[in-house]
Formats: sequence, structure tokens, C-alpha cells
Amino acid sequence: MKWKEPYLIQRLNKPFKDPENKMAKIAEVFSFGGGYVRGGFTEEGWNILKKIFTFDYMGAAEFEFGAVPEAFASILDNRKDYISFEMTFKGKKYQEWIRPDKRKKLVDQPAKEHQIYVLCQKDMKDFIEDFLKRLRKAEYGKGIRLKEGALFKQVLFPEEDYDWKFKIERKIVTEVYLSYQMLQGWIDIDNCFMFFRDKEMYEQTKELFKIK
Repeated sequence: MKWKEPYLIQRLNKPFKDPENKMAKIAEVFSFGGGYVRGGFTEEGWNILKKIFTFDYMGAAEFEFGAVPEAFASILDNRKDYISFEMTFKGKKYQEWIRPDKRKKLVDQPAKEHQIYVLCQKDMKDFIEDFLKRLRKAEYGKGIRLKEGALFKQVLFPEEDYDWKFKIERKIVTEVYLSYQMLQGWIDIDNCFMFFRDKEMYEQTKELFKIK
């Protein structure tokens, strides 16, 4: 497979604690909008994957008519050519409002650091390292043009949001950033590589495809 600049990146959320609960059933119907049922996955395949991750709704037809399961099928077919590796991303120092004694106070916080775990064909490793470094800086610009946002930077370093302090102070940050906490992985449909912030999700996917 020849490297192609990523355009379609499917977001992956945490699995439901109970795959049979009401919200899990709703996700099965609506994760791929008005496209194929389960996005084109067989029921058997869906039942295997939903224990590892769920699919975030992307809001575009390109994700809804079989492209996602085709990417997974490609990984399965070419798994002997796949490798795993890790990347480290470091954020910036930031300030956060806290209330230690019921008095609001802006406190300096140390820079955060995150590991990202990647599964890919071995001849794509250099391209992917470059792409993820660019994606960490900005989702648009520097040659990046995604159909729908990956939210990579926002998930890893929400404190770098330009109005982070404003949102914290007014307590309107909770809903947005709770949704970011659900987002734990991604699959690039064009190049069939996956990357994760959650190590357990990564290890389970790695084991599923028998990737070393």
C-alpha cells in the first residue's frame, strides 16, 4: 500500500461497560448515521469490536457505507506486515483555576505528557510519525486536510484551548471535555493504520490482529 495523506480518520470511543445496555444498542444503530447498518460490519465482527471500542459518529457519508470495515479487513489481510510502536507527546505548562479555600485562584500546572500507541505497516512508520507530529500541532494547515476533525490535540491537551481559562471559570467546560475523555483511539481509513491514547484498547486491538 502506498502512503496517502490522511483524509478520513474515524474516531474510536471507549466501549460501553455493558455492551447490551440501551445506549450500546442505540450506538449500534446510529454510529454510522443513515448509512449501512453497523457501518457495514457483520454482526459477528461488530460484537467482537464493541468489546474493545465503539465508533464515534462522524457525520459524513464517506464513513457510513462500508469504508470502515474495509479498512479493518485490510489490516486483517496484511497483518503480517504490521508493526507496533510508541510516540511521546509533551504539552506546555498552563494555568488552571482552583478553589482551595473557597477562593478562586489561578495556579501554575506542569506540562502534561502522553504516550500514543500505533499499529501500522512497517514501511509507513516514518510517514505516520511525521503526520502525528503535525496533527498534534494543528488539524488544519501544514498539509493536513481532514474530512472530519480527529480532535487529536484537543483530546491530548485540552488545556491548550485558547479559551480554556474562560471555560473553567464559567464551569462550561465539563460536557465538552467529558466527551473528549471518551475518545481513546483512531483509525485512518486511507492508510489503514490505527493509533491510541488508551494502552488497554491498543493491547486488545494488537492481540485481536496478532500484531507483534
